[in-house]
Amino acid sequence: MTDDPRPLLVAFSAGPELAKRIEEEAARSGLSVAEYVKRVVRCGIDLYNPNTIKQFNEQ
Repeated sequence: MTDDPRPLLVAFSAGPELAKRIEEEAARSGLSVAEYVKRVVRCGIDLYNPNTIKQFNEQ
């Protein structure tokens, strides 16, 4: 993970299943959904792939 202080704008479309999965992963990590998505995107993780999200969380 990087602690890059620059602002990051993230926009993507998420269906109900993906949105729920992101909310659950954010809750597990103790982060807000916005902070979780920002960290995941900065690390180059594909939010649409559950396996890459799992790998990110295991780091």
